[in-house]
Amino acid sequence: MEPQRDLESDHLRERHIPKEHGVPLEMLGVGVSKHLLDKDLTVLWANAQFCNDAGYTEEEYLAQFSSLRQHYEEYPVDFELLRNKLRHLHEGCDTKASMTCRMPVKGGGFCWVRVAARAADDLVSGVPVLCLTTVNVDDMISSENEKKQYFEFMMEEYAGNIYISDMDTYELLYLNQCTSQQNLDS
Repeated sequence: MEPQRDLESDHLRERHIPKEHGVPLEMLGVGVSKHLLDKDLTVLWANAQFCNDAGYTEEEYLAQFSSLRQHYEEYPVDFELLRNKLRHLHEGCDTKASMTCRMPVKGGGFCWVRVAARAADDLVSGVPVLCLTTVNVDDMISSENEKKQYFEFMMEEYAGNIYISDMDTYELLYLNQCTSQQNLDS
């Protein structure tokens, strides 16, 4: 079943397409999109890189999704985390926001993206407009996970005593198995 299209929404999108499509940003792998700062984060416009990160062409993405809520339908918790982070822009608490989160991709699954957002000066029917930039950080997340796994492996395999504590508070943050066993035996 094809999603319903709102003609007013299509008209709003046309008004918010930047004159320059952000080609230099796309060359750098930066996705750019504009959204209404409403409960669904209605999509006004998205560049090719933003859509490609989700596995779609611009035409496919804009035809299938009228909002980020629709895009994140399979990941409602992630959508709520993103929306709550961006809500502070609407409330005037912050002028910009950023976070690393999952972005659903076509065919299932997700990629990791770094999202930076700021409230635009525009209002549409009294609703603020939000500008988002996204950068795919799958490689960075994968590298961090590998380092963490390697660190944990090294800490468990080392036969000597290892402990890690906070330098300021002296709070014990980590004990390896050998140190834990010696403390229990004492």
